[in-house]
Amino acid sequence: MDNKEISRQLMDMAKEDQAIRKSLDFSDEVRIKMTTLDESNIKQLKLIIEQLGLPTISKVGKKASASAWLIAQHSPEQEFRKDYLRLMKQHLDDVDQKNLATMQDRVNMNDGKPQTYGTQFTQVKEGEFKLWKVHDQKNLDKRRAEIGMSSMSAEIKRISKNYRGKYKFFE
Repeated sequence: MDNKEISRQLMDMAKEDQAIRKSLDFSDEVRIKMTTLDESNIKQLKLIIEQLGLPTISKVGKKASASAWLIAQHSPEQEFRKDYLRLMKQHLDDVDQKNLATMQDRVNMNDGKPQTYGTQFTQVKEGEFKLWKVHDQKNLDKRRAEIGMSSMSAEIKRISKNYRGKYKFFE
């Protein structure tokens, strides 16, 4: 498979990933479909990494690289996310820094550690989410700005709008 085919495949996988997640219907049936899709996508992504290495921007383009990251981000396997993060760190100049920050935060949260960039939330009760603990919260917006992310308050507004008021997010 050439890099153009891999790019198309990654973007198709991410499109399917997002379609199921944007339904905002997290019934047991949808959760099972999502888990099955995530497992299938991870198998495919692992094969791509074996063949190509990390799908970086220079290899597959910005959209496909972001698609690969999205698939890795949704992996049910923490060890895979850690491996993917390690690969991203080896290619700092060829990956989206916002995606790297989000992956770092996801790995930290799943290890029970504070996050650095404030990208992860946890559910506190039905329909309400709270920002996962942050290392050095005082300088959070400064760190976010350094890699081109919006302020935390702007991000919370954006996320809340995306979920059409169905869910509430708090810092």
